[in-house]
Amino acid sequence: MYVGEGARGAAVAEELTAAEGSATTKGSAASEGSTTTERSAGTAESATTDELAGTEVETVQSGAEALDYLETAEVDCVVAETDLADVDGSELLSTVGKLYPAVARVLLAESVEAAPAGVEFVPTRPRAGLPARVVRRVERAVEHRVTERKFDRLADRFDSLTDRFATLVEGSPDPILTIDEDRRVVFANEAIERVFGVGPESVVGESVLELLDETVRDCFEEEIKELIEAEGTVHRDYVELPGKHSEGHEVPLAISFNETERDGRHYFSAIVRDVSERKRLEENLEAEKRKTKELHEVAVMFEECDTPEEVCRLAVETAEQLLEFDLAAVDTVEDGELVPQAVSKGVPNDGYYTTTPLDAEDNLAARAYRQGESLRTANLHASGYRAALSVPIGDIGVFQAVSKETGAFGESDRELAELLTSHVTQALKRIKSEDALKAEKRKTKELHEVAVMLEACDTPEQVSELAVETAEELLEFDRCVLGLLDDGEYVPAAVSEDLPSDEYYTTSAEDENSLVVRAIRRGESIETADLREENLDTPLDEYRAVLTVPVGDVGVFQALSKEVGVFDESDRELAELLTSHVAQALQRIRSERKLEAERDRFAALFENTRDAIVYYEMEDGEPVFRAVNDAFEEAFGYDGEEVRGRSILDHEMIPSDSRKEVERDLERIRNDEQFDAEVQRKTADGMRDFLLRTASVPGGDTGGYVIYTDITERKRSEKRHRSMTEDVLDNTDVGIFVLDDEFDVAWMNATVEDYFGLDRESVVGADKRALVEDRIKHAVGDFESFAERVLATYDDNSSVEEFTCQVTPGEGRAERHLQHRSRPIESGLYAGGRVELYYDVTERTEREEMLDALHGASRELMTTNDQRAI
Repeated sequence: MYVGEGARGAAVAEELTAAEGSATTKGSAASEGSTTTERSAGTAESATTDELAGTEVETVQSGAEALDYLETAEVDCVVAETDLADVDGSELLSTVGKLYPAVARVLLAESVEAAPAGVEFVPTRPRAGLPARVVRRVERAVEHRVTERKFDRLADRFDSLTDRFATLVEGSPDPILTIDEDRRVVFANEAIERVFGVGPESVVGESVLELLDETVRDCFEEEIKELIEAEGTVHRDYVELPGKHSEGHEVPLAISFNETERDGRHYFSAIVRDVSERKRLEENLEAEKRKTKELHEVAVMFEECDTPEEVCRLAVETAEQLLEFDLAAVDTVEDGELVPQAVSKGVPNDGYYTTTPLDAEDNLAARAYRQGESLRTANLHASGYRAALSVPIGDIGVFQAVSKETGAFGESDRELAELLTSHVTQALKRIKSEDALKAEKRKTKELHEVAVMLEACDTPEQVSELAVETAEELLEFDRCVLGLLDDGEYVPAAVSEDLPSDEYYTTSAEDENSLVVRAIRRGESIETADLREENLDTPLDEYRAVLTVPVGDVGVFQALSKEVGVFDESDRELAELLTSHVAQALQRIRSERKLEAERDRFAALFENTRDAIVYYEMEDGEPVFRAVNDAFEEAFGYDGEEVRGRSILDHEMIPSDSRKEVERDLERIRNDEQFDAEVQRKTADGMRDFLLRTASVPGGDTGGYVIYTDITERKRSEKRHRSMTEDVLDNTDVGIFVLDDEFDVAWMNATVEDYFGLDRESVVGADKRALVEDRIKHAVGDFESFAERVLATYDDNSSVEEFTCQVTPGEGRAERHLQHRSRPIESGLYAGGRVELYYDVTERTEREEMLDALHGASRELMTTNDQRAI
């Protein structure tokens, strides 16, 4: 393979092809008739030619291409120019020698000094004949490789192993040495200088004990004696011993050795490995594990901190004592600045640890906070700090560590600092949440106290002003407005002192673009982070955020701020709690005013009505007189003072035979029922009929009213009217059942009594359902259908029913056909009941049957005539 310019590679390939032909000719001639010496030379040359026969030259232009090709193809020789595109040719051939020692190497250079050891050299000057010189050098190099190969095959196994061992020893990066039974070093490779600081020439012939730390020399010497005296040979894969560097410091060693015996003497060959880096990594890993474990233990201490200051101080102390940082500090964000909260005692007051704006471009802590990731630097400040580590504490602040040593903070320090700050973040967020919860609980408690103050307000204006004042002072809202619905508009009832109410315009209840109207219609609060982004018009342009909360269905509360997105979930919940108290207070005032007006109207009615009215109060479960109106005194003849304190249901005006009714009414009154009843009472003019009605006291007092309306004359008139009506209906030819709301027979006329053969005295007051099942349906032909249709009207007393039935002859009744027609009673004394009418359609039915018979006879006659015609 040729590595360099393509033209030169082609020239070498062409020259190599020509050399192959020439060599073949020489070989043939020699075999025909040369001397032994010539034949011997010819044979060697022929062997070389055999190796080069059919040779292909691969030309590449860079070291990378050459190495890639070597990985996939078998190459006999690599020829490289000095000046390659990506690497020096000598470096490339050195690498090839390490990776592919069996490959011959040739360097084209101006001076032999450029050729590494083991690399054949071809001078590039003069340019003339260069390809031929290259080919000859390639032939020689390949010949040398072929010779070595033959030698390897012919050499005995011991010599082969020796050569291989020598190659391994010389190329080993680890020291390899052999000592005799006197502990003298008889062999050492070049790598020994890297570990012990002295070359092989300084070690060979000297005691190996000089390479060991003084603390193990005696023990080592005793161990060697025991191994020599023991039978057989020993092999150890791994032994750790402390070595000694020429500069005096200790070097941790890992040793593998074999014992051999030659000519009666014992030798120990060892491979020595410097494990300082591994020991350092192990120690660092162990330290990191320990620190990580202790950091988790410190997390418990963070949970015990009650204030942010305690958390910050503990973070700095942990960074100093546990993480072993020289100097540390914790800053928190306040009003757009990083403010120091805790700083190492050793930090000088040089101006670095001061309040820092978050947008500072030249400050590492500010940049770490803005980027939300840890930052490390090797040169922090001109005053002397070199290394710095800044780790953001969530969105709360920044942890910083600095050192005057360059590159003091590694990846492990960053990870440990981030673990520390994660605990700090959790602790600070916990304290913040706890403080917010405490503040919210305090505000909630104080809001409930405000609710008591709201209950003392007598007007909506007082309630509104107290609400705005509470929102400003307790909830700490910047500016507030409370508007109440008045004649289709939301009018400001109270505003913050420095918020001009004349600029905060009245809002129409129909304005769909208004936040006020939206909140009312949705029945929920609306948080607007930025009015400008929402394209909402406001009377005061400088305000950005607004929280809009409906006050029941009577008004709206709004909190305003000049900061964007200032209102959170806690603000909304507290505002809603405040407005719920405000809504209750406004509802109370409205109810009290309505109740007061109702009481005024009722008092006027109490004094001016013609009905007798008693005001009572409950005492020990009994309603007792408290007041009566003039109409009562006039009707019953009792003075108000005379009856005061007596039970209204245990008085001389109640007839003695009405005790059951009185007990029933008393139970209703105890249950706070409102009811009407017709009663009889003794009056100054004798026994009279009254309609008794009860009414509760407006406002929910424990008393009530009993109203007596004299219906004596009305009942007499109704009785006369009913008597005349019943006389008329009793003599009609239509049978009538009148049923009450329980479907008991309230009245029936003589006609229906005759139709069904019933006895009126035994039927009136009876359950009509039972009457149909027990007596009436047996007087009807299709009794099952009759009973089903009649009883169905009682289950659904909302429709008119009409059908025809046949009454069969029997005791006290004649056979007849009746048309049933019934409907519900919607008003009057029997409202909720039903009236059933029965019309005698016997004659009509018989005529219809006769007509049907005539029609049948006519059809038969016509059929007979037709047959005769045929």
